[in-house]
Amino acid sequence: MDAQNFTDNKEIIDYFESEDWDSDELEILLDPDLLQNKNFQRFAVSKASEHLAAFDLRYVSLDLVIEAHDSENYQTDRDNILLKLTADFINDEFVHKFDFFGSAIFQIIDKVESQNLRLDSIHLLLKKLSNEISESTNRESLCTYGNDDYYYHWIECLSWQSFSNFINNQSILENADTTNLLETLRDALNNHFEMLKIEDITSLLGPEPFFEDPFQIMDDWLNGLQELIKNE
Repeated sequence: MDAQNFTDNKEIIDYFESEDWDSDELEILLDPDLLQNKNFQRFAVSKASEHLAAFDLRYVSLDLVIEAHDSENYQTDRDNILLKLTADFINDEFVHKFDFFGSAIFQIIDKVESQNLRLDSIHLLLKKLSNEISESTNRESLCTYGNDDYYYHWIECLSWQSFSNFINNQSILENADTTNLLETLRDALNNHFEMLKIEDITSLLGPEPFFEDPFQIMDDWLNGLQELIKNE
């Protein structure tokens, strides 16, 4: 299949419009040139955003990833798109253009590497993180994400260790705005954990099959943040 003939090759178009197929089938049937063809990528994703998984993100535009993510109505479907992202793909342009809806902010921080970002992008991620945690707190017992009988707390997306790896860089921590943002995050987390205790749902932090100690998780976050703030 010739990528250059994509827009004129009715046989290819007819097949992918009439048959049921998935992202694995794309990789099997098509040659690398067609998989890297921008027109074909957009066509495939227009049929179903899950088809984004067939493509190497090195050859996919940020706009198409955003389009695929934003077209999904359910959190678990958006999660499948976020799973495809790599640290190299999450750059400054991504941070400033992407719509961090639902649990996306936790998943992105879990993947991102701070050396790939400017300081203003790191600060924007911290702001969005605090805001989403506060939003989650306001939902009280409905603070989970997901659908179709699968729901999860954001802690399953972002551990303290992962966040610490992202932020624990001296050039980031010595900035006064970083300190203020970490203090805001600490307060948001403290309110969130207090809500979990009041609602008696701290078990969300250590669900099956992990069975981690929820109180240890809370201590790790709050004490860890305090150490970062104190040492700046």
